[in-house]
Amino acid sequence: MTINRYFSKFSLSNMTHSEIHDYIQKMPHLIIPLGGLEPFGNFGILGINSLCINAIAGAVSQKLEMLLAPGIDYGCTTPFKSFHGAIGIKPKTFSSFLSSLCNDCFFQGFESVLILNSIEENDLALELLAKRYNNSCKKIFMFSLQSDKRIREFVASCKSGVELGRSEYMMLSMAAFIQPNLFLATGTEKNLKIPDPSIYKTWKKRGADPEKFRKLFPSGSASTIAHEFNPEIGGKIFNFIIDLLSNQYSQLAKQKTIDASS
Repeated sequence: MTINRYFSKFSLSNMTHSEIHDYIQKMPHLIIPLGGLEPFGNFGILGINSLCINAIAGAVSQKLEMLLAPGIDYGCTTPFKSFHGAIGIKPKTFSSFLSSLCNDCFFQGFESVLILNSIEENDLALELLAKRYNNSCKKIFMFSLQSDKRIREFVASCKSGVELGRSEYMMLSMAAFIQPNLFLATGTEKNLKIPDPSIYKTWKKRGADPEKFRKLFPSGSASTIAHEFNPEIGGKIFNFIIDLLSNQYSQLAKQKTIDASS
């Protein structure tokens, strides 16, 4: 999904190969956003993660003037495949796929790739990718929204509640901020009850069986607060993430000035 509000003029999809070649000489870094298809209760569309990470990547690309690859709308979402439309890829396969993309990037002259990940289930694939490259050379940078402690603490300061695994409240709130009027009424989710966290941990430890997940969470939501998503808070979270990423990877942006003057 592409949201015009966060369109980046540095998007590969809207440049010619010669324009990209020339820009790599000044800024040899690329952003790749990872989305995916996951259920968000009976009201959240499956593409929430893609919607959010594409907007975040577009904003960071604009701010740091880094090239931006098209978002990948599939991820390691097979634990949710009992819900129609939630199709995905196994971690080893996804890791190999990302490795192939990165190899092509380095062949073309990119010095580094920044992968922005919106799905917790992708973390294992990214760990495998890091091992492939023995990431001491820092050619591949990886950032996972759902796993970052600073983001989780910021979200918790905005809204308290029980969420098992992913932060549905965060993603839904940001999506509501990015694309207003996206959701229907959420009354059916207000009294949602979820199993004890220990049951969820056991499910995950024993292989994350998709049919078992649907029995535990019939609506596809594992959160007691997801239905209370708030676009205003979503905007605060969104801007917090943009500032965090811009500061954390500003050194890559400085590379442009260094190269241009040398």
